Amino acid sequence: MPESVEIDIAVVGAGPAGLAAALALHHVGAPTALIGPPPPQAASGKGDTRTAALLASSVDFLKALGVWKAVAPHAAPLKAIR
Repeated sequence: MPESVEIDIAVVGAGPAGLAAALALHHVGAPTALIGPPPPQAASGKGDTRTAALLASSVDFLKALGVWKAVAPHAAPLKAIR
């Protein structure tokens, strides 16, 4: 990695919204840095597996960014909200 990198935009926050924003900005060619901690590791050594519900417009956004195909195999329909 180079000692210094010039970027135009810094997205602060690496949660779902920050990740999506950074991907969208990168998608349109904006030099972007995502700033935030990596996802926490569960005791099992796997990543955080908490459920996140996505509305159809969020899925459409991920499709437009070209990342939905990679995400879809890990998705399941939400059957109940408690």
